Amino acid sequence: MAATMATNRTMRQVKEVSSKVQPLTKPDVMRVVAADQTLPPFHDEKLEIYQREHADMSAAFQDAREGRGVLAQLYEQRNKEVLEALKAMRAKTDREAKRQLDRLKAFSKEFDNNVAVNKKSWKQKFVTDRNEITTRSANMGETIAGLDADIVQEHEECL
Repeated sequence: MAATMATNRTMRQVKEVSSKVQPLTKPDVMRVVAADQTLPPFHDEKLEIYQREHADMSAAFQDAREGRGVLAQLYEQRNKEVLEALKAMRAKTDREAKRQLDRLKAFSKEFDNNVAVNKKSWKQKFVTDRNEITTRSANMGETIAGLDADIVQEHEECL
């Protein structure tokens, strides 16, 4: 009674299922029995299937690990190439910066020398021009004093 209660099938459902199930013929039964006899004692087909599936999955995972190893090597190689390119760029930039700095230092040195020479030249010209102006001013002062004396003398003569 417990078996019928557990399934809870109605008679109509049982008839429908039994109408769908085809009974085995004698040759089918003989084939099933022969296949069963070829199995060794304690032979578990499901266990073999699970073990075979497990081995296939292990092989697939191992292939994936090897693939990741190849990718890791590829990424490492690319990383080395990028680092080498960056190192070359840095070396080129440093060379160019040093070259420009050397040019700037040379220009600064030349500029400082030119400024010193021009400053010395300007000071000499300034001293020369100042002496010339002082001399001309003194000469003009003498000329003015002479002319003033002549005017005073002419003025006295006119009186």
